[in-house]
Amino acid sequence: MRRIKEGVYDGHSAITSLPATMYRLLPAHPSHHLSHALPFRRDAWRISFGQLDTFDEQDTLAWLARLHELGRLYHLWHQEEIIGQLELSPALVRPDGAQEGYLYLLYLCEPWRGRGAGLWLHDQALARIRAAGSHRAGLRVGPGNTRAVNFYRRLGWQPVGTPDARGQLMRHDLFPRPNQEAL
Repeated sequence: MRRIKEGVYDGHSAITSLPATMYRLLPAHPSHHLSHALPFRRDAWRISFGQLDTFDEQDTLAWLARLHELGRLYHLWHQEEIIGQLELSPALVRPDGAQEGYLYLLYLCEPWRGRGAGLWLHDQALARIRAAGSHRAGLRVGPGNTRAVNFYRRLGWQPVGTPDARGQLMRHDLFPRPNQEAL
């Protein structure tokens, strides 16, 4: 069983060769952290789509400003260093009336990938989605990001539909359905 306290990694959530490390997930402000937010978005685009020709910096800046305004943009800190970024909507109402959270971006700097920080960040994202009352989460993985697809599948995310040029839509049920036993 994973045990996570808000904003503090307890050393039990990931199998890693690193000692238990303190992480903090704090709201990000584009004007203060633009030197991180924009390059993180750019790198995520490159990983997902294999190129930067279609990356639109002005649209991305507007997106980051909107996320900040809504309180949905976070940076992951290790000590005094920003090592990742989380963008999410914890509670969207779908056309069928169901409430679902959505992860727009779960990003880690290269040196932090595969070391447990991604699992910690993922758990923090799902905790925020659950706290908002959503019973399911969604995300889209870019077509070139097979490492992310494998990461999410290991954590119980299921593909939805057929991948397209924008990538693979995935969903995760956050609570067992009435006819399912809790894990």
